[in-house]
Amino acid sequence: MECYFPEKGIRYIAVNDGVDTGKEESAGNDMSAFKAVFNDFYARDVSRKVRSALTAKRRAGEFIGAWAPYGYQKDPKDHNHLIIEPEAAQVVRQIFRWSLEGHGKQEIAKLLNDQGIPNPTRYKAEHGWASGHPVSNSHGLWNKTTIWRILRNEMYTGVMVQGRRKKVSYKSKALIDMPKEQWFRVEGTHEAIIDRELFQTVQRGLDLRSKTD
Repeated sequence: MECYFPEKGIRYIAVNDGVDTGKEESAGNDMSAFKAVFNDFYARDVSRKVRSALTAKRRAGEFIGAWAPYGYQKDPKDHNHLIIEPEAAQVVRQIFRWSLEGHGKQEIAKLLNDQGIPNPTRYKAEHGWASGHPVSNSHGLWNKTTIWRILRNEMYTGVMVQGRRKKVSYKSKALIDMPKEQWFRVEGTHEAIIDRELFQTVQRGLDLRSKTD
């Protein structure tokens, strides 16, 4: 209000607060800076309370994401609980089997594309589930990054893993990656798609291949 609007020739009017930057005599103009500070305190307090509530849910193993991981869907009876989505779960199992057989990420992506299996974004769009990403005709193919994320996702073993990223502050939408030791990890919160032994075997294979690539 004091810098940006004047530089851009913008006249700001707030009727309820008596603010009109086009009139120097408006009484609310002098108080607007103080009100902005109090509004910021309020926003900070609300943000702190929301974070506290979400942290409690994460510690309890309740799913708080906007979209369920590929292979799962939110339980219609409890949106904080995940249930298996059979069709996509079968694709997840196949991806892990291929990896166990020694197929690389790029090769697995090609196998899926050759079979005409839609990637997670396209799959969710075809079923009418929002995924948070715009979908175009080109968003149907698998790639090695998507395969890597699925193979590394411990959620498929029935473990709820959350808090991998967080906002820089309540004023910013920018996200930062959190150290693994600060993740919220709760076992046995939902039915597993992949058993623990298979998951760990695949992880060792991925680690070994990453060292030789």
